[in-house]
Amino acid sequence: MLYLDLTPVTLITTAQQPSTFTVTTNAALEHAGLTYLNVFSADPLNASNPYLGGWFGLHIAYDDVIFYINAGFPPFVGTLDALGYASASLTLPLPLLAGLQIFGVSTVWDLSTGIYTGFSPITAFTF
Repeated sequence: MLYLDLTPVTLITTAQQPSTFTVTTNAALEHAGLTYLNVFSADPLNASNPYLGGWFGLHIAYDDVIFYINAGFPPFVGTLDALGYASASLTLPLPLLAGLQIFGVSTVWDLSTGIYTGFSPITAFTF
């Protein structure tokens, strides 16, 4: 895989009771207009052996990564705005997820070249 100019990317996750989960991808201005991909995993290896997984350090099955790509909608896949920012919310049954810890990573891609231009550190979140 080729990559150029890996500019830092930030992945921020928040939840507002009773049912809204918000995911924000914040990248540098150089990423404006590029495509982001946010993937999440509940694999406990992300807590015990972080950064040793196969997807930018995240422990996640490649079939799950393909699922997120094929989802094709925010907060999983989208386009960063003119400032390199994107935010989207999902309605989830948060009380049913209470105590579940997930881990996520955000990557930014230039689809015209197929090159990734940045990725975030792994972000942990507990519902």
